[in-house]
Amino acid sequence: AIVMLNMGGPLMVPETYDFLKNLFMDGDLIPLPFQRAIAPLIAKRWTPQIEKQYADIGGGSPILKYTEMQGAGMCELLDELHPETAPHKPYVAFHYVNPLTQETAQMIKAD
Repeated sequence: AIVMLNMGGPLMVPETYDFLKNLFMDGDLIPLPFQRAIAPLIAKRWTPQIEKQYADIGGGSPILKYTEMQGAGMCELLDELHPETAPHKPYVAFHYVNPLTQETAQMIKAD
């Protein structure tokens, strides 16, 4: 399995608030005092502006599409360079939106 890890981005505009809330709740990325109380407020404040930006580029983040393309390309190259371990299968795992890391781990285990 080839796992492509990323923070992610909302696939559709309505997912923007949840993405931002998860992002601002991450004390390892953005340490804030009173994180649990402040993060949702910051996300709510930023959501309209960020939703407009995602709407302007087509209605959501393109990060999943491009990450899937990168993973597929990497697997093709690995299949060619290391046929003894082929086929290689790409997976995408995001930290703040679907497909979340835990879900991807379960898919890998099932496969």
